[in-house]
Amino acid sequence: MGAVRALALNGGSVGALLLKLKVLTGEGEPDVLAECFSGLLAAAPARSLPLVARFIDSENTAVAEAALLALGSSRLAAALDLLKTRCERTAGGPLRQTVLLAIAMIRSEAAIDFLLASLRECTAIMAKEVVAALALFRNNEKVRSRVASVVEGRNEKAVSETFRREF
Repeated sequence: MGAVRALALNGGSVGALLLKLKVLTGEGEPDVLAECFSGLLAAAPARSLPLVARFIDSENTAVAEAALLALGSSRLAAALDLLKTRCERTAGGPLRQTVLLAIAMIRSEAAIDFLLASLRECTAIMAKEVVAALALFRNNEKVRSRVASVVEGRNEKAVSETFRREF
């Protein structure tokens, strides 16, 4: 993983190509693959986004999570669009919380607005997951107050308890 980080930070375009090769040859370790995804998105964001996006639907949950979180940590506007589409396709299951967290990790106003809109309209179960993802902003009073307002408007005990616990 150290070598992957070094390539991403200091390898330039050759390093990005080596990381791409590592991804395409089927790296078996999800942690190493996660570093490759993050490194690619840092070294060559525009060129790497489609490649990393191919893995968000992987049958291997660890690989899909790695791709989702790498997209979120990239903070790219185009990554947000991919994550929103993925969220809309995710009815439930083990990756929904990861998708929501990845959207929050984008840390843009558009990402926050999307999560708040989801919080207003979704089921109580998903609302708790959205609140947990938005807890990334617990120290941001503006976001905290917007989340509190939506939670209060829902008037659901379980969602309110999640808000109190997470924020």
